[in-house]
Amino acid sequence: MKKKIKYIILWTLVTAYLVVTLGFDAGKQQHLVCNQVEVCILDSSKSAFISPTIVKNLLQKKGINLIGKKFQ
Repeated sequence: MKKKIKYIILWTLVTAYLVVTLGFDAGKQQHLVCNQVEVCILDSSKSAFISPTIVKNLLQKKGINLIGKKFQ
């Protein structure tokens, strides 16, 4: 019986810790601002017709500027 109570208390503490930790982390993310955009082509051998520079130029032409915006 004592073993079962210890097990329940342990999992309750672990769950509470995770909830509190994730709560603090979510609050910090709302204040983060984008300061750099990095484009990565995952399979560049199959994507020979596109490059990170082309993607950045397309974003710029469309008026999409992520730098300075807050993450949501």
